[in-house]
Amino acid sequence: MFKTVLALLDLVLITTCDGEHFTSVTSPKNITCDTAFAGDWHWILQTCGGFSDDVSHGQLSTTNGCRLTLDTTPAALKEKGQTFTMVVAFDTKKVTLERKGTVCDAIDQGTIESQLGRTFSIHFVATPVEKCCTNDYFATIAY
Repeated sequence: MFKTVLALLDLVLITTCDGEHFTSVTSPKNITCDTAFAGDWHWILQTCGGFSDDVSHGQLSTTNGCRLTLDTTPAALKEKGQTFTMVVAFDTKKVTLERKGTVCDAIDQGTIESQLGRTFSIHFVATPVEKCCTNDYFATIAY
């Protein structure tokens, strides 16, 4: 319960705070590919029923730009064999979230909206899938 409250508070602050760094109409200008991206990432993902958060080890690829792959599968869904894979392209500020093994299988497109130190806020547009959430949603990742 406490983790859920903290996750919700983090997301609300990042998406609605009046601080200039949170509501700036410009996303980060340049994000330098950092070898530290290959470390552990704390992530908070808005889901249809609330929020989930965890820590995953990032897989960094610099072969074609600066790409981070994270397993962002909520624990309850992981137990059912479902996967959520987030791929962050820091060089283009584009993000995808692929859901597999669910009734809502799809690839959603996202954009890095802001950066505050080692924390990135991401806005996703949901891919319409019948009987599934179709609202935009947000995620926060931090290393």
